[in-house]
Amino acid sequence: MEGQQVNQALEGSSNSEKATLQAFLTALPLVLSEVARTTVELVEVSRQRSPFTVEGVTATLPLRSSSAVLLTLQVAEKTARELAHRMLAEVPGEIDEAMVRDCAGELVNVIAGQAKAILTGTPEHFSISTPTIYAEPTQLLGGQGDGTCLLASFSSDVGTLELRLYLAPHSTGTIS
Repeated sequence: MEGQQVNQALEGSSNSEKATLQAFLTALPLVLSEVARTTVELVEVSRQRSPFTVEGVTATLPLRSSSAVLLTLQVAEKTARELAHRMLAEVPGEIDEAMVRDCAGELVNVIAGQAKAILTGTPEHFSISTPTIYAEPTQLLGGQGDGTCLLASFSSDVGTLELRLYLAPHSTGTIS
């Protein structure tokens, strides 16, 4: 997906929202390449209202910024397991569910750290909190604005990854 297509997909989003998402779009492929030896390709970007539901393994990270309040990384269980195997390739023994979840939390944390470094010294700079990992489809995420998010879908050799950047309630962008 080219930069012009990303800008068209984000029509109605504020410049701050676009800059923040762009930092994450830059960070995610870098982190997955370095940490999980996985190449990803951006497939789609959109602005939407997305329910706070969980499918597969979802790692969430609260953000404190003028434009965003929550980052989520959502992957299928099979994808999460393969990413964990790649991240822990040097670790002997079996990888259990707790390790898979820990790896998902580590990925979202490192992605956010990279994006934060990219935005250092800009008005979009943010702070982060501790990640929470959900793996039950019945759990709901709540209390994060009205559910408006910028959604970025990526494809990889291990499966699809979805990154959602939930926007602050006072954000100035609109849904088309």
